[in-house]
Amino acid sequence: NFIRRKSRKHIYEEYVRKCTEIVERTDANGETSREPLIPGPVGYQTFYNVLNVITSSEEKLFTAVDYVTGLLINDQFELLQRMLEDFSPDKITEKKLSKQLELSKNMLKHQYHEHVVKKGDNVCTHDI
Repeated sequence: NFIRRKSRKHIYEEYVRKCTEIVERTDANGETSREPLIPGPVGYQTFYNVLNVITSSEEKLFTAVDYVTGLLINDQFELLQRMLEDFSPDKITEKKLSKQLELSKNMLKHQYHEHVVKKGDNVCTHDI
Protein backbone atom coordinates (compact mmCIF):
# COMPACT_ATOMS: atom_id res chain seq x y z
CA ASN A 1 0.00 0.00 0.00
CA PHE A 2 1.00 3.59 -0.61
CA ILE A 3 1.14 6.01 2.30
CA ARG A 4 -1.45 8.76 2.00
CA ARG A 5 -0.65 12.14 3.52
CA LYS A 6 -3.73 14.01 2.28
CA SER A 7 -7.37 13.48 3.13
CA ARG A 8 -9.50 11.43 0.75
CA LYS A 9 -11.66 14.48 0.09
CA HIS A 10 -8.63 16.60 -0.86
CA ILE A 11 -7.27 13.89 -3.17
CA TYR A 12 -10.68 13.53 -4.84
CA GLU A 13 -10.98 17.30 -5.35
CA GLU A 14 -7.53 17.36 -6.99
CA TYR A 15 -8.55 14.42 -9.19
CA VAL A 16 -11.77 16.16 -10.32
CA ARG A 17 -9.89 19.41 -10.97
CA LYS A 18 -7.35 17.54 -13.11
CA CYS A 19 -10.09 15.63 -14.96
CA THR A 20 -11.89 18.81 -15.92
CA GLU A 21 -8.73 20.57 -17.06
CA ILE A 22 -9.00 21.54 -20.73
CA VAL A 23 -6.08 20.58 -22.98
CA GLU A 24 -5.32 21.08 -26.65
CA ARG A 25 -5.01 17.90 -28.71
CA THR A 26 -3.77 17.56 -32.26
CA ASP A 27 -5.03 14.65 -34.33
CA ALA A 28 -3.25 12.83 -37.18
CA ASN A 29 -4.54 15.40 -39.70
CA GLY A 30 -2.97 18.25 -37.75
CA GLU A 31 -6.31 19.63 -36.53
CA THR A 32 -6.32 21.00 -33.01
CA SER A 33 -9.20 20.62 -30.60
CA ARG A 34 -9.77 21.61 -26.98
CA GLU A 35 -11.24 18.96 -24.72
CA PRO A 36 -11.12 17.75 -21.12
CA LEU A 37 -8.00 15.86 -20.10
CA ILE A 38 -10.13 12.87 -19.05
CA PRO A 39 -13.67 12.32 -20.42
CA GLY A 40 -15.26 12.42 -16.98
CA PRO A 41 -14.30 11.71 -13.40
CA VAL A 42 -15.60 8.63 -11.60
CA GLY A 43 -18.00 9.20 -8.72
CA TYR A 44 -16.78 9.87 -5.19
CA GLN A 45 -17.74 6.42 -3.85
CA THR A 46 -15.93 4.60 -6.66
CA PHE A 47 -12.88 6.82 -6.18
CA TYR A 48 -13.02 6.25 -2.40
CA ASN A 49 -13.18 2.46 -2.87
CA VAL A 50 -10.17 2.46 -5.21
CA LEU A 51 -8.26 4.77 -2.87
CA ASN A 52 -8.90 2.42 0.07
CA VAL A 53 -7.46 -0.50 -1.90
CA ILE A 54 -4.22 1.25 -2.91
CA THR A 55 -3.52 3.37 0.17
CA SER A 56 -3.16 2.66 3.84
CA SER A 57 -5.99 4.07 5.91
CA GLU A 58 -4.30 3.91 9.31
CA GLU A 59 -4.26 7.60 10.15
CA LYS A 60 -3.15 6.94 13.74
CA LEU A 61 0.09 5.55 12.37
CA PHE A 62 0.78 8.79 10.50
CA THR A 63 0.08 10.83 13.63
CA ALA A 64 2.53 8.69 15.60
CA VAL A 65 5.21 9.02 12.92
CA ASP A 66 4.71 12.80 12.80
CA TYR A 67 4.94 12.96 16.60
CA VAL A 68 8.20 10.98 16.66
CA THR A 69 9.66 13.06 13.85
CA GLY A 70 8.72 16.21 15.72
CA LEU A 71 10.14 14.97 19.00
CA LEU A 72 13.39 13.51 17.69
CA ILE A 73 14.21 15.88 14.86
CA ASN A 74 12.12 19.04 14.56
CA ASP A 75 12.18 20.02 18.24
CA GLN A 76 15.92 19.40 18.54
CA PHE A 77 16.76 21.36 15.43
CA GLU A 78 14.55 24.22 16.57
CA LEU A 79 16.56 24.34 19.80
CA LEU A 80 19.84 24.29 17.89
CA GLN A 81 18.59 27.08 15.63
CA ARG A 82 17.72 29.25 18.64
CA MET A 83 21.20 28.60 20.06
CA LEU A 84 22.74 29.68 16.75
CA GLU A 85 20.71 32.88 16.74
CA ASP A 86 21.69 33.66 20.34
CA PHE A 87 25.39 32.77 20.24
CA SER A 88 26.67 33.30 16.68
CA PRO A 89 29.39 35.95 16.59
CA ASP A 90 27.89 37.62 13.51
CA LYS A 91 25.04 37.32 10.99
CA ILE A 92 27.23 35.80 8.26
CA THR A 93 28.31 32.95 10.54
CA GLU A 94 24.73 32.48 11.74
CA LYS A 95 23.43 32.26 8.17
CA LYS A 96 26.16 29.81 7.15
CA LEU A 97 25.59 27.55 10.16
CA SER A 98 21.80 27.76 9.78
CA LYS A 99 22.14 26.48 6.21
CA GLN A 100 24.28 23.57 7.43
CA LEU A 101 21.74 22.85 10.14
CA GLU A 102 18.89 22.80 7.61
CA LEU A 103 20.85 20.43 5.36
CA SER A 104 21.53 18.13 8.33
CA LYS A 105 17.86 18.14 9.28
CA ASN A 106 16.88 17.27 5.71
CA MET A 107 19.39 14.43 5.62
CA LEU A 108 18.03 12.93 8.84
CA LYS A 109 14.38 13.28 7.81
CA HIS A 110 14.57 12.21 4.18
CA GLN A 111 17.85 10.49 3.34
CA TYR A 112 19.17 8.75 6.45
CA HIS A 113 17.28 5.50 5.84
CA GLU A 114 19.09 5.06 2.52
CA HIS A 115 22.50 5.60 4.12
CA VAL A 116 21.99 3.08 6.91
CA VAL A 117 21.45 0.14 4.55
CA LYS A 118 24.48 0.67 2.27
CA LYS A 119 27.58 -1.39 3.09
CA GLY A 120 31.20 -1.65 2.08
CA ASP A 121 31.71 1.61 0.17
CA ASN A 122 33.82 3.49 2.78
CA VAL A 123 31.27 6.29 3.27
CA CYS A 124 31.13 7.23 6.94
CA THR A 125 27.32 7.57 7.09
CA HIS A 126 26.68 4.18 5.46
CA ASP A 127 26.13 0.96 7.44
CA ILE A 128 25.94 2.69 10.82
